[in-house]
Amino acid sequence: MAGDKDEIVNITASSMIEVLAGQVKTLRTITIALENALSTSLCNCNPLDGETLQSFQRVDFLRQSLQDIEAILLYVSEHMSWHADSSVTVDGLLRSVHMRDSLKDIVHSLPEDAKHGCSDADLFLEDGLDSPSASDDDDDIWL
Repeated sequence: MAGDKDEIVNITASSMIEVLAGQVKTLRTITIALENALSTSLCNCNPLDGETLQSFQRVDFLRQSLQDIEAILLYVSEHMSWHADSSVTVDGLLRSVHMRDSLKDIVHSLPEDAKHGCSDADLFLEDGLDSPSASDDDDDIWL
């Protein structure tokens, strides 16, 4: 039954990994654009202080890490398969993500009323950050 939250997702393990690699590639592309924009704007201003330089280096580390994660995912995807007695469900995937659009290439018909992921406050608390305001929790955002 389409839209049933307990519906098993009909995707192979290797295809799932390839989809995740594609999402990592998108994040890496966004990071490259951010890095280029920052380098253009930062090079035209005063010399960088230590904190700004360290933040810029973190963006570079993020880009390189995403590139490595993508390569690893693509390499292992060729060798991945589900255990014979296991399956991935739509409900399980929904609970595992914060943004529904993260599943757009995996699950093509998501139930409208399904709950998913942890709250922004949970994510920020895990990272030791202040939680966002209530206005930040209106809708999922996908660039």
